[in-house]
Amino acid sequence: MGKEFNPTEYQKTLRQIFLQEQRNLPTDLQKSTDTVVPKEIITTEFPAMIQVGLSTVCNMRCPECYYCEFQKSPNFHPTFMSPQIYRKIIDEVGKFPETTLLRYLGRGESLTHPNIIEMVGEAKGGIKGKVALITNGLLMADKKACALLETGIDVVDFSVDATTSETYALVRGGRFDVLTSSIENFINLRNEGNYPTRIMASFLIQPENYHEAEEFREVWKGKVDKVIFRRYHSYAGKIQEKACVPEERHACASLWNRVNINESGRITLCYIDWDETSVIADLNDPEITILGTWRNSYEEARKGHISGELPEICASCQTGWQAAHWQLSYERAVNMVTEK
Repeated sequence: MGKEFNPTEYQKTLRQIFLQEQRNLPTDLQKSTDTVVPKEIITTEFPAMIQVGLSTVCNMRCPECYYCEFQKSPNFHPTFMSPQIYRKIIDEVGKFPETTLLRYLGRGESLTHPNIIEMVGEAKGGIKGKVALITNGLLMADKKACALLETGIDVVDFSVDATTSETYALVRGGRFDVLTSSIENFINLRNEGNYPTRIMASFLIQPENYHEAEEFREVWKGKVDKVIFRRYHSYAGKIQEKACVPEERHACASLWNRVNINESGRITLCYIDWDETSVIADLNDPEITILGTWRNSYEEARKGHISGELPEICASCQTGWQAAHWQLSYERAVNMVTEK
């Protein structure tokens, strides 16, 4: 570790960062999580975000991630989402209002999918809402960057997590110079072509990098459209908890705002369910719809979180529910940055 870990300073950093993030929200949203009463929240007709995993293949082996263990497990199979499942998703999402965000994030790196550009283009032409991609950025070569910008994608979110090569090696393990060059090139291409795409740089706060959080904001705030911070979590207890910040358990906001569809077309209750222990529906079944799953299986889980009778995967989760912030939701961040 580049700097000796101080639990008190770590917790202080987390609180300061997210307090500052909340201050950037509209006034009516500047309230603490413990004031949120899930049973009083009206569940939307259709989820605010559809999170789609396109690929289980990843070009990185980040120490902060469960992927290395996932790749060793019998559950691992290199998988790319099929055109049939993807089209079914786009067709259904396209029937609903522009308030629904389609976000590419799964168990691998979305840019490894051989048809990623065509798929983004299909989404931009097929749904009314926004389209966002989160990427490690190392595969964003000139040709792919230009093609992606041509699709009109609304947001590209680069996972950075460091301000120095030393820290980047600790948390992600790749070449920091390649990443920063890739991001700066993408920014230049966007600006030169006057594309509408908004660019975000994200930082997953954890014991190895928390001391660089404020510096990260300063480094990127004048270059990208939004700097976004995330809380570290243990992948529902799959990897060792590094530093759990004491907090009274609250209902997981993700159950109220997103549906998770993995690379095989299965809908999982949890967005960090790598081993498919919380599969609640399968879009390979012609009778299964996103809407039906949202109204039924997700609703049962929401009731469980309100009553305290948690689903099995939720009961084993130490910090994922903390990372799913009620006010600082991803779709809200996307709306804020695209409305500038």
